[in-house]
Amino acid sequence: DDQRDEQHPHGHEEYVDAWRKAAGHSQDHANAVASEDTDEAERALQKLYAMADEWKHHPDYPPSPAV
Repeated sequence: DDQRDEQHPHGHEEYVDAWRKAAGHSQDHANAVASEDTDEAERALQKLYAMADEWKHHPDYPPSPAV
């Protein structure tokens, strides 16, 4: 927990809030895919990408896939 708190750019409470928000977007995406709502699935995915963008300079951030 201490390492996680140190690595999050804004502290523990913000980490928890961000995790819950990301989990919500992930669930929204899964629900949209299951109901074949491609527009909503894309919106939820873009929200997740925006959240991930904050971490792009973190040493554990995964490399971008080759296109």
